[in-house]
Amino acid sequence: ELARLPGGQWVGHFMIIVLMAMTAMVSASPETRSYEECTGRIEQDPAAGLDYAEAWRVEGGGDPALHCQAIAMLASGQGTRAGQILTGLADRQIADAGVAAKLYIQAAEAFMAVGQKDEAYAALKSAYAHAADTPEVHMSAAAIYATGEEWDGVILTIKALERFVPLSADAYILRGRAYFSKGELEKAASETSAALKIDPYLVDAIVLRGDLIGAGVSIPDDPFAAR
Repeated sequence: ELARLPGGQWVGHFMIIVLMAMTAMVSASPETRSYEECTGRIEQDPAAGLDYAEAWRVEGGGDPALHCQAIAMLASGQGTRAGQILTGLADRQIADAGVAAKLYIQAAEAFMAVGQKDEAYAALKSAYAHAADTPEVHMSAAAIYATGEEWDGVILTIKALERFVPLSADAYILRGRAYFSKGELEKAASETSAALKIDPYLVDAIVLRGDLIGAGVSIPDDPFAAR
């Protein structure tokens, strides 16, 4: 599924999931601190979480401490530095292409959160270089492209995702918004209809429905049409 940040940006779920690889590395870090404690502090207070992560890194916390530091920086609005740290972590994951791809995705999300599109797309390109055709990367890439209003990228990645899994209402409406923004209104209406069949109360679907009706386009099988 796709999600939005409070500011409205579309994001994938990699940034809110504790990576298995990061958790596995915690066992080799100082016992006085932990990745779980670090991320828990970020949820309560990003600044306090950042202090914890930085102290942990100085104490020799290694990659788990750096990863937590990046998350804290992103939560504190320091997306550029967060993206740089995540890119560095990804570059070192030579032995595990899947983990590298996830870290590059996180870096792309961090860069996009502060409007650095070129850096975000470069990180996304690196993710695809490591995991060229996986649903997880396609799903997150669609969200990143949508945040950057790169509508062709949204359409292509959701089409790729569709080969692996049934699309969610969020995915349909994201592609619908892409078609609408490109002026392909009939396609946008079809995507909106598909989204409403899955979730008739999805806010983004209702908003796009209104935009289409305002443009004079009807929604097939519109659940809100007068009977």
